[in-house]
Amino acid sequence: MKYIEGLMDDYTMDRDSAVTLGKFDGLHLGHQQLIRRICEKEKEGLESVVVTIWPDPKNPALLTKGEKKRTFKEDGRILVDRLSIPSGDFSYEFGRLCT
Repeated sequence: MKYIEGLMDDYTMDRDSAVTLGKFDGLHLGHQQLIRRICEKEKEGLESVVVTIWPDPKNPALLTKGEKKRTFKEDGRILVDRLSIPSGDFSYEFGRLCT
């Protein structure tokens, strides 16, 4: 998994991508379904990308960046091709877009 630090404004993807955006405060069943759907697109040649925000605007102490990174690994297996965790002062309104 390639980790993208900060915003993706200056980042160029190697190939077309399937992207999901969310807070991803863990991997409950809904999150798992989103991850499976973008990973299925790999069969079509798309790269799987997760963009998640940090800190969580509603609960900034919920997960550290390191914990978020580990969330996208399962039994040592990496779940997605690329992970972006831009950090900043995200507003409550922006956080609502990610629910």
